Amino acid sequence: MSATTNHKERSFGIFLKRFHVHKNLFSNEECAKIIEHFKTSTSQRASVVDTTEEAKDKILSVQDTEVRDGNIVFCRHDDPEMNFVFQKLYYSSIWANFGWSLLPLRFIQIAEYDASSIGGHYQRHNDIIQNSKPQRILTSVTQLSSPDDYTGCELVFDDDSTAPSKEKFCNIGDTIFFTSIEYHEVKPVLTGKRYSLTAWFEGPTIWNDESEYYV
Repeated sequence: MSATTNHKERSFGIFLKRFHVHKNLFSNEECAKIIEHFKTSTSQRASVVDTTEEAKDKILSVQDTEVRDGNIVFCRHDDPEMNFVFQKLYYSSIWANFGWSLLPLRFIQIAEYDASSIGGHYQRHNDIIQNSKPQRILTSVTQLSSPDDYTGCELVFDDDSTAPSKEKFCNIGDTIFFTSIEYHEVKPVLTGKRYSLTAWFEGPTIWNDESEYYV
């Protein structure tokens, strides 16, 4: 989603837990298999949701390299090569579920940030798409690369978000789950190459007249 958003920033209130880290959810071999799937697939330039006035009643994607840059590959739930990924993420999400009623995953996204080619970053944003029904509830990000393979490109959250330290989820196979309304960013990649895997779990939500976010 674009770094510019129309709805208010607010905490989840009744939800005491907003982050969950699953260490080594995926093995080194599984991470290598996911990266290989990226390399053998047709990637596209990363995009963001169009939040201009003309697109306010639609869900449209646009490329805006000032906000986000990198290469991505989407995988559908019926992709047999990635079936193990969907299963692991779904069952792990049960432990990370903070009281939400979640739907099965529809797709996942593999991202590449490569300092030697187009580079890569993603400015501060959250993963809510205002006109989407069902709505994104829970986000997961899996680290596919060794932190020794690159510099920069850290996934960071707002200082007041009570997020765990970056060291808690930066090793191969580590997966962090967080409520999709949390603001986060990917810092610019400086050297090397980083791969990550992102998934969005959806569920029913209600928006009020002031565009605040409720269950």
